[in-house]
Amino acid sequence: MKNIETIMSEAGIELTDEQKDSVNKAVVENYITKAEHTKKIEKANAETESFKTKYEEANKSFDALKDKETKWEDERAELNKKVEETDNHWKGIMEARDKEDAINKAVEGLEFSSNSAKKSVIAEIKSKNLSLEDGKLIGVQDVIDGLKESDPNAFKSPSNPKKFTSEKKEAKGKEMTKEDIMAIKNSAERKEAIAQNKDLFM
Repeated sequence: MKNIETIMSEAGIELTDEQKDSVNKAVVENYITKAEHTKKIEKANAETESFKTKYEEANKSFDALKDKETKWEDERAELNKKVEETDNHWKGIMEARDKEDAINKAVEGLEFSSNSAKKSVIAEIKSKNLSLEDGKLIGVQDVIDGLKESDPNAFKSPSNPKKFTSEKKEAKGKEMTKEDIMAIKNSAERKEAIAQNKDLFM
C-alpha cells in the first residue's frame, strides 16, 4: 500500500522533510488505512453477529420463562381449585354433623312409640333441609308439630294414659268387653288392654 509521501511524489508534489513530518502526522491523526478500515468493519460485523446471537438466546430464555410462568399459573390455579374443593368438602361434613346434632337435640325431649317411628321422624326432618343458625334448625318445631298432627301414632302422648284410666273409670268397675278394648284408638293402650284381658281374646 502506498503511503502519502509516495502518492504526493507521484503527483509531482515534492515536500521538505519538515512538511513530510507534518503531513504524516496529520494523516495519522485524521485517516486510517483501507486495511484498518476493513479490520474495523469486520470487527463491527463480528460484534453485531455476537449481539444478534445473544439477543436470540435472550429471546429464547424469555420465551422459556413465559412458558414456565404459564405452567406455574396453571399449577397454582389447579392447586387453588383443589384447596377450595377440599375446604368445601370439610365444610359440608361439618355442616352435616352440626345438623345431625341439632336434629338429635330437637327430638331429645320427645317420646316415640317405637324406634322406627323415631327414625321416620328424623328422616322427615332431614328431608326438609332446614337452615342452621347458631346451632339450631330454623323451623324444626313447625315440622315436628306438623308430624304430630299427621302421624300422631308415632309419638307417645302424655294424655293417653289418663284417657285410658278415665275410660276405665267410666266403666264404673264393670269388666271391659272385647269391643271396649278394640274401640281404644291409641294402639299402645289397646295392646296394653289386650295384654291385661287375654282371656277375652282366647
